[in-house]
Amino acid sequence: MPSTRPEEFDYTGVHEPLLGDDRSVDVQTGSDEALKNDISPESVIPKVVAVMICFVSVGIFTGSVGALIPSLETYYNIQDAKVTLILIMSVAGYLIGAANLDSIHLLTGRRGVALIAASLHVLGIAILATKPTYAIALLAYFCCGMGTGCVDAGFCAWAANVHHANAVQGSIHGAFSVGCVVGPIIVAALEKAGLEWNVFYMVMLGTFSIELCALPLAFRRDNGPTYRASRLDETRAKVTLADGKRPIIYCALFYLCYVGIETSLSTWLVTLMSRSRESSTYVAALTSSMFWGGMAIGRFTLGPLARAANLRLIVIVYILLSLPVQLFFRFSLNGGLSLALAGGIGFSFGPMFPAGVLMLSSQLPKSLQVRGCSVAASVGQIGGAGAPFLLGLVAQSLGIERLLDLVLVMTILLLVIWLRFSRRDE
Repeated sequence: MPSTRPEEFDYTGVHEPLLGDDRSVDVQTGSDEALKNDISPESVIPKVVAVMICFVSVGIFTGSVGALIPSLETYYNIQDAKVTLILIMSVAGYLIGAANLDSIHLLTGRRGVALIAASLHVLGIAILATKPTYAIALLAYFCCGMGTGCVDAGFCAWAANVHHANAVQGSIHGAFSVGCVVGPIIVAALEKAGLEWNVFYMVMLGTFSIELCALPLAFRRDNGPTYRASRLDETRAKVTLADGKRPIIYCALFYLCYVGIETSLSTWLVTLMSRSRESSTYVAALTSSMFWGGMAIGRFTLGPLARAANLRLIVIVYILLSLPVQLFFRFSLNGGLSLALAGGIGFSFGPMFPAGVLMLSSQLPKSLQVRGCSVAASVGQIGGAGAPFLLGLVAQSLGIERLLDLVLVMTILLLVIWLRFSRRDE
């Protein structure tokens, strides 16, 4: 069947898991012996399952932060500005983990990445389960962030190089979304049962312990020499990031704004619902789950739409759709309606990240696509820490209701950046 995708986009080499394309592209063309373990289904399936376990655990941990903020503020007797240091430390750990990932790969292979990342997760969660001082808790979040930086960048890159790469990436990112939905529900259930916040981290200790067993076992043969062999015949095109400067900069700005919106909403929605609208803890936590659930659905809808319509127009429509939904949410006082509208906001923002990958890849030569996307995504992580931190400062002095103002302004800015980013006539 001929493709119905728009002709102006070159989709070659794009491994976005949620776009509905099940093509398998092996970007490492050499060293067949080193890659054979990622070709046979018997070898790949256990690895995919292990990575999905990892991503579900990371999703539960990530999605729970916003639901835990009220409890953490009460226990540590801190205000909004100080609690956002959790996000700063988590993102700092993520960036450091991702920055050192290549060195870890070269020295120990994916087996070492799996063992180090899972160990960092277990260490951080074990510390949090003991209800430590706030300073020690921040170090624990830093450890967890380092582990997440390793598995996120490392295993997404691995998934792009196996057969049926898009199906594999779709599975692991879908697992992350499921975790983000489940996390706030677990927090709400534990609080409803009268249990303290650290009990959640005891539960997480169990899930990350499973990850610690599953990941190194699945990748036990992927050692340093195997990884180095897979890079012997890697194409060394004389193209630098400077040659793709314009689209990379615009994509980085797009992600800076988008990840800031996503993290601000997922972090502060629970606080907004419980503090400003006097919702119960359970309903407030469900708001965060609805947001993540809508985001997961939104990502899956981009695939069919991208086959039939112009990607630039699709994203414009989604962003414009989010504006009235945000306004309805702002003035909604009904708990059930607020839950539905939170899901609608998540739905409208869901396609943003995969759309950015697709647009950037269509504007870069193939040799720059992986590095360009990595740079843009790393800048996005900075927005994921900076926007919620800024909001925490504002909320402490002007009220948590300012969340909706910040998100509205950033949404308009996101649209402006996208209009520039998606232009093809420059």
